[in-house]
Amino acid sequence: MTIMQCIDDYVNKAAARIPIYTNEIYDYVCSKLPNTEKATFNMTLQRYAKKRDDFLRYQKGIYYKTFQTPFGTAGIDMMALIRKTYLLNGNEVIGYES
Repeated sequence: MTIMQCIDDYVNKAAARIPIYTNEIYDYVCSKLPNTEKATFNMTLQRYAKKRDDFLRYQKGIYYKTFQTPFGTAGIDMMALIRKTYLLNGNEVIGYES
C-alpha cells in the first residue's frame, strides 16, 4: 500500500463537507505505514488534492470533501469546523459556546 492509497482510503471514508485535518490523515497513514516522513506525506497530500476535484483545501491544514449542487460547489460545514476546532477534541469537551 502506498501513501496515496492510504490517503485515498481515509478520504473515501470521510463524510462530505466535514473538516479533515492533515494531522488526522497523517496519523492514519502512519498507522498503515509506520516509517512515513511528514515531508513526504505533505507532498503526497498536495498532489492528491490537485488530482481530485472533490477534495478541497479550506485553509492550511484543513481539507474537506465536496460535491456539486445546482448552485455550485458545496462548501465546508462551518458548524462542524467550529465544533471540531474549538469545542471538541474527539469525545473530550475543550470549550463551550456562549
